[in-house]
Amino acid sequence: MPVVSSEPPILRIMGSLYKIYRILLISEILSSIPVFILLNFITAPYGKHSSGRWGLKVNERIAWFFMEVPAFLVFLYIFLKNRENSNLTTLTFFILWEVHYFYRSFIYPFLLRG
Repeated sequence: MPVVSSEPPILRIMGSLYKIYRILLISEILSSIPVFILLNFITAPYGKHSSGRWGLKVNERIAWFFMEVPAFLVFLYIFLKNRENSNLTTLTFFILWEVHYFYRSFIYPFLLRG
């Protein structure tokens, strides 16, 4: 007879996601220490300090688009997958978020000069 777990499947999934989250969080914190020290001696190459010596130069419109579009698409996906939990309040905040990030992702980058 197969062994049936009394633990709901969502807890098994969330448990493994939590472990991944913890590993990524600790990695981020540990990597911030040498970066903090290094940036006291090196000027980070962005904005007016940018130069051709540091990697690829990316068009600011394209960079802005790729920086902002995940906030629009991920929240849209999560909301559409969980529509049964929506009510007027969540719908209101969803619309505010999506309108804001639609502008930031798809309109503002093309209004930038340069």
